[in-house]
Amino acid sequence: MLGSILGQKNASKARIAAVVMTSLMSCCVWADGYLGARAGMVSVDDDSAGLNFSDRALSGGVYGGINLSERIALELSYLSSGILEEDFGVVSVEAKYSGGTLVAVGRLPTSASGNSSIFGKVGFYVGEVDVSLGSLSGGDSDSGFTAGIGADMELTETITLRGDLDWFEGDAGLTTLTVGIQFAVGK
Repeated sequence: MLGSILGQKNASKARIAAVVMTSLMSCCVWADGYLGARAGMVSVDDDSAGLNFSDRALSGGVYGGINLSERIALELSYLSSGILEEDFGVVSVEAKYSGGTLVAVGRLPTSASGNSSIFGKVGFYVGEVDVSLGSLSGGDSDSGFTAGIGADMELTETITLRGDLDWFEGDAGLTTLTVGIQFAVGK
């Protein structure tokens, strides 16, 4: 039914977003978790089609995690990009990416007070790409390994400023650079 209302492509995106959002909200029942939102830039190097987009697009998303210890967390996220465009002379190509991740995050405190840290993350992503080539359009799913690095700093006991640089290995070859704000839950 959802597919007939939204169209098959949008229904699939709605399902991904619903699963990620439900999972993020379930973090709140854990003793020590966090929810956040982020925005930034995305670039793509699509080796499968031989496309190298020189264009960058805005990206945004939501994330949430469960702190298993002071230094280790499990995190789910959903990220969507704006439209990336590339003009190849005769034809123009547009692409838009969206998807979710499941990653393990390892933190290393960088201050004696413990209010800032650097982190690394590794995991898996599943996403979709919608591509338009002139009047033709289509979509495909993509999945693979993801890794990232970042830093965060507590502004208050429950609010943290965070920056991430993430790589998504697969057909898409995405790189994102984002800044976000996260809120501690269950503290």
